[in-house]
Amino acid sequence: MCRRGLGLTLLALVCACPAALLLIVSPARCGVLDSLEDGVGHALARQVEVEEGVWHGPSTNALLGAIASDLFALRSRDFPYEVRLLDNLQINAYSLPGGHIYMLRGLLAHAANIDEVAGVLAHEMGHQEDADFRRFVTREILWLSLAGVVRHERGGGAADVTNAVGALNMLRHSRRQEAEADTRAVAFCLETGYDPNGIASFLATIKEKHTDFLETILATHPDAGRRLALVTERTTAALADHPAEAYHVCRSLAARGRPVTAYRLAHKLAAQPAHRWWAEAEAAALKPAYDSARGVTVDFPQPSSPDKALRAPLDAIRNDGRIRWALELAQIATPDPSDVRYLSTVGLALLAVQRLDRALQSGYEASYRVACESVPIAADQRANFLSSVSRLRRGGIMIAAVLGELTGLGPDRPLGNLDGGRMGLLWAQAEFAMKDISAGQSGVDAFLSLVTSDLVHRNLDQLTTLSTTWPDVTAATLRAFGLSSPTDRPPGYDLLSPWRKRVEEATAPAENKPPGKAVSHAAELEDIYVVSRLALNQLAGETRAAMAVADAANR
Repeated sequence: MCRRGLGLTLLALVCACPAALLLIVSPARCGVLDSLEDGVGHALARQVEVEEGVWHGPSTNALLGAIASDLFALRSRDFPYEVRLLDNLQINAYSLPGGHIYMLRGLLAHAANIDEVAGVLAHEMGHQEDADFRRFVTREILWLSLAGVVRHERGGGAADVTNAVGALNMLRHSRRQEAEADTRAVAFCLETGYDPNGIASFLATIKEKHTDFLETILATHPDAGRRLALVTERTTAALADHPAEAYHVCRSLAARGRPVTAYRLAHKLAAQPAHRWWAEAEAAALKPAYDSARGVTVDFPQPSSPDKALRAPLDAIRNDGRIRWALELAQIATPDPSDVRYLSTVGLALLAVQRLDRALQSGYEASYRVACESVPIAADQRANFLSSVSRLRRGGIMIAAVLGELTGLGPDRPLGNLDGGRMGLLWAQAEFAMKDISAGQSGVDAFLSLVTSDLVHRNLDQLTTLSTTWPDVTAATLRAFGLSSPTDRPPGYDLLSPWRKRVEEATAPAENKPPGKAVSHAAELEDIYVVSRLALNQLAGETRAAMAVADAANR
């Protein structure tokens, strides 16, 4: 959920109970704030989970739960923090009031290693620890009150300016919150043994993807480049100033299958007197693992080139001026909350937009995976995908027209002079658009599942090869990702056997599948794909790090 949507929900709650204003802004009523935060958080969490869908993949949830148990042990607030994985392919995470933290499964698929995942989770935990909800509510109420005074004294135009200034002020406040959350995240990672450099490396990835000017100016999160510089500076200082914690991070890195990164850290810190007592010995102990990494090749599927025939129609939807214009209008509209017809119609329109966005994310992920495929996709399957995308675009253009009319400015309110008949027609148009978008989304999701099956087998085959050519590091990585071997395992036991068994069951004919499966065939494959890809990403990162050290030494 965007921060604007959260703000409107909070304001609606406050406006419904004006007497709560004094309670909220009074520092003496922290108990009331805690109760309000808990109640609002539960309400918003239920809404998000219904709209987005909670991801129930056992492997991905087990990995995220293990990281969360380490970090959440440091919490200082009374809320029982919980993290859930949402069924969304975007690379993102966010938190809601009352200890609710959400990570989108696209982040797990494209993270470089387990420490990046921990860094993102630690950042969201930092928002909870800073009690950002209280500051957000107070700021929103103060600016709402000021806008009302100006509207009363000088007219609506001046109030609109005040609202705009208040929104920008809120964004600056949020940027400070982001910096504070980053600072806390560095400390949390350091204390729990996760590499705080994972925060910076993830921000570097986001920086590469975040290029749109309007998004950069109006984003609730600050510019990724600034955050990257700040986090890098604070991480370097934290590691230098805390030898015992740095030693803990180094040992933990090696235990989780990142010995080359651990070697680089120990080798770097060995030059500092405060760290020499541990760093020199650790660097020497990790040197064999670093040497072995230089001769390893991690050959897992990477996109060779973008499939322009699949990406072009997706880009056409994303860049369509009509759709972008309507969405921008929707972001600045201030609807009358008492007009039920308007709210129900705009609610349906925004739900359609949300589905369109999810379908586009699935489409881009599908085109990414197609570019990783070694086997060409059949012509009829490509045609079905393109037909689904065509329905998405048709629905998107129609819903953009509805949103454009709903948010058109009238004399006093967004509805202007729309009558009941016109509102009924807009509702019907929104329903037609929803049908097209839903049908297109189903087709895109089916195509994504189709191309995932082969990639899952290739990922597991590559991990099997690495278990032979690079056994110790691969085994440590797989254990960190939840594949622990039994104590009485026979010689040559395959750590990957639990994943292989699940893939075999998922791809077996329907009559051979065990009854009562918790997740579907497609979800089983997706769950194994995400976690195996993350494991391979981490192993590949170690080999690249070893080559980088060797190149630097040669120069």
